[in-house]
Amino acid sequence: MKHLMYGTVSALALLLTMQGGAKADATLATSVTLTEANAAAAVLVDAANTIDDLAFFAASGAFQVQQNNSINSIAAQNAAIDARSENNQLDIVPQLNTAVSVNLDAANLAIGVAVVSVNLIEDAAFEFATGEFQVQQNHAINSITGQNMGTTAISDPRGLVIAAQLGVADADNDVLINRAIHTAVINSNTITDDAFAAASGAFQVQQNASINSSVQQNAAISAISAPGGAIFVSQAAEAELDSAVAGNLAVADIVRATNNIDGAAFFAAKGMFQVQQNNSINSAVTQNMAVSATSTH
Repeated sequence: MKHLMYGTVSALALLLTMQGGAKADATLATSVTLTEANAAAAVLVDAANTIDDLAFFAASGAFQVQQNNSINSIAAQNAAIDARSENNQLDIVPQLNTAVSVNLDAANLAIGVAVVSVNLIEDAAFEFATGEFQVQQNHAINSITGQNMGTTAISDPRGLVIAAQLGVADADNDVLINRAIHTAVINSNTITDDAFAAASGAFQVQQNASINSSVQQNAAISAISAPGGAIFVSQAAEAELDSAVAGNLAVADIVRATNNIDGAAFFAAKGMFQVQQNNSINSAVTQNMAVSATSTH
């Protein structure tokens, strides 16, 4: 776990130091979205989301990728990143790096609905990618689709780091009064052809086709390196995810789908990562990650 985070710590610290952000007291990213009183009649989402042909090949750092096709939906990405690079300093961090996302997609109705879709990641996409990243492809009707990331990185050789709370990512989602009458999800989710091969770090991958659903990814990562120094942390890397898909009704349901991972996908990948493929009606599909790494060596 220590080796996992060091590359992210040094890269982020260097980046924010060059941008003049290394001395920031806190980083806060807040997203509040509201879509209410939704109605859709005789609706159809017929789409293909594709990432291939060396897309994001050897990409590094912290990044989010999202593709979405939606009706009466909320699609959001949220990130808060704070990195400090110092030497022989005293770092007192009461609370650092919070990402908060609150979503509400209220009284949903869909009649004669259909999601006919293809989600595809192939052809060495994200091969050799490193760092912290989230990838999400989604097709939705009356849905909430989000990504949430909070990252803290501190490098302080021979320093003293005192932290109360680090790297908090919080997401709260509601898709309330759901009804889908003539429903169908006909979908293919595929990850193949060296996609994510030799990728490393902490990353989440999610593909989804949904009706009246909440689809989320959430990550909080804290990394502190103080060789020759001391580190005191009371709470680090908290990821909290709340999702509710309330009064659901689905009539004449059809889910005809294929989820496929092959062709050396994720070959030699290392670190901490989550992979999820899903086909759903009136569902909540989530991923949640909290990582904390400290070192004084």
